Parts: sequence; C-alpha cells; structure tokens
Amino acid sequence: MFCVIQEIENKKPNRNGYYKELKAEYLQIIINGKECGHYTYQYCGERFERPIKSSYRISIHNSYRENGKVKKKQYVVCTVQYYDLATDFFNLYDWGDNKIQYIADQLHCSTDTIYQTICSKVDSLQSKVQKEFRETEEYQRHSEHEQIIALYHSNKKNFNSKYNLSGNEYDQIYDVFGKLRNPERLDQIKSEYNYRKEYEEKSHSYYENNYNNYNDYFSGSSGSHFIPRSSEKAALKEIYRVAAKALHPDANPGRDTSEAMKVLNDLKTEWGI
Repeated sequence: MFCVIQEIENKKPNRNGYYKELKAEYLQIIINGKECGHYTYQYCGERFERPIKSSYRISIHNSYRENGKVKKKQYVVCTVQYYDLATDFFNLYDWGDNKIQYIADQLHCSTDTIYQTICSKVDSLQSKVQKEFRETEEYQRHSEHEQIIALYHSNKKNFNSKYNLSGNEYDQIYDVFGKLRNPERLDQIKSEYNYRKEYEEKSHSYYENNYNNYNDYFSGSSGSHFIPRSSEKAALKEIYRVAAKALHPDANPGRDTSEAMKVLNDLKTEWGI
C-alpha cells in the first residue's frame, strides 16, 4: 500500500484571493436618541489574482495477487487545490475521513496506518507550496493585515484592563489602526475612572482609619445597624458625595447604576446625613 499524489490542472482559476485592503468603518448606532456608535473594520477592495490552477488528487494504491496474477486497486481519497494547501485551509481529517475509513475496511488495516501513509506525502508537498506562496505579494499583504488586527486586539485588551472596562469603549475611541477618533469620549472615560478611583481610595482610607470604631457599633450575629457618631458624619457626607458623583447616570453611559444609587441613598438615610 502506498500513496500517490497526482497533479492536475483546473479549468478555472481560484477566485478567492485575499482582499487587498483593510478598512476602518464607523458603525452608527442610536439608542434612546443617544449616539452609541463604534468603529469596526472589514477587508475590502479587489482580491488578489491567483494564477496557479494546480490541484492534487490524493489516492491510495494497493497491489495484491489473485490467481497468481498481480493486480492493483486504486482508492481516491480527495482532491485539494493549490491555494487550499498554501493557506493551510486543507485538513485531511475533514476532507477524507469517510473515504479513509472505507479504504481501511477494504484493506483490513487501521485508519492510522492510512493517515500516516498519506501525511508523509502531503506534508512534503504542502511545505513546498507554502514556501512558494509566502514569496507572493498576496501573502505578505495579508500578513500585514493580520498583524494590524492582532495589535488592535492587544491594545483593546490593555485599554480595558487599564480602565477596568469590559465593553466596546475602545472601539468608540480608536479604529483598528490605533488612530484616535473620539478624544472627547476618551476624556470622559478617564474622568469616570478617576471618579471611581477617588471613591475607592477615600472609602478604603476611611475604613482603615475607623475600623476599630466600626467594631463598636456592629454587635455579633444580631445584625444591628451602624449608627455614626456626630463627629463622623462629616466624613460620611464626603464619602456619600464622592460615591454619588461616581455612580451618577451621567458619569456611567451604557451602565445601569440605579441599584447602586438606591443602596447608597438607603445608607444616607440610615446614617442620618
């Protein structure tokens, strides 16, 4: 048993060349009368021409004796185009598994044996084809586009991490090429972040400074409420002011802070401030 790869010529060229351009576009979205659009990207323009018309027919050949004569049997597994090999689109399991299982039954051998026989031939051919393809302008341009997109995803991840975000705020500000498109929205996000940070720092500082006092007012498992001393109310008012400012709907577009504001206002009433 052995594998044969026969080169054949297609009648028509492959029309699925990579696009020549990567373009940033603005997707306009209006929710409740408010502009919530963001930048996206797409491949566009002409496609690269693919002049090579070669395809490769992959088959398994088996020789056997019958009535003292040598006979041969051929089993076609699949036919793959040059550019399917070049772009790593070809996958032997997806393209030929049913045929390989059939051949294994006919030849009374394992599918692994057939896979190994085919791969030893295909891998060499694919390496040669991909080496040729990487010298083309099509491959080099597409690689540049993929690098741009990879950098875009990295920048977006770092932006969300820096400002503790998880949505598409980055896309409201920058396009796929990293160009600043909406400086006003960037300033707003920085301002919101600073409000939250200021609130967290002051809350943490107040807690650290008054931890022992809190223990005096919370009793065991009875769940009694915290009643501030009159000397503490000024500090609590400041905490409330910072928190209310950070949680205000105007400072949180696209995020529902109503429940947090309700809890904050309940505390304000409970504290008597």
